[in-house]
Amino acid sequence: MEKIVLDNGLKLIYTNTKTDITSFTIAIDGGAIKEREDEIGLSHIVEHMVFKGTQSRSEIDINKECDKIFGFHNAMTNYPYVVYYGTSLSEDFERGLELYSDIILNPTFEEKYFKEEISVICEELKEWSDDVSQHCEDKVLYNGFSKRRIKDLIIGNESLIKNIL
Repeated sequence: MEKIVLDNGLKLIYTNTKTDITSFTIAIDGGAIKEREDEIGLSHIVEHMVFKGTQSRSEIDINKECDKIFGFHNAMTNYPYVVYYGTSLSEDFERGLELYSDIILNPTFEEKYFKEEISVICEELKEWSDDVSQHCEDKVLYNGFSKRRIKDLIIGNESLIKNIL
């Protein structure tokens, strides 16, 4: 693996392989652990929101382009990072990286989509509470880190999420 640090601090870590498939991961140092008490869940909301439109692409455009470029792509929020990733044919790598760069660097954050995504995240919370292994993990973190941000769910709780707007 090679590591390059650009003048602006951006770190590039890569492995050059001769294959027809390429993957990338973009990790942003802005995960849940960075949130203040009144921001719990915001990192996860932003992770969702960047896919809702950019200055040059609508949500529909983003979805269509992702379907053309990627075999698989997604995003996730954890405590230290927000992570975006995708796998495509090597010939589509630059198009995929440009698309994700636009999504991450130029989101429009329209208010109507915040309300929509908050509803989606509230549904995720319900799914989490029904998942026994997730529930156990959440309780271990809550009890083990009672005085630190890590005790609260990465995606927040319903009252905190709804109060972000």
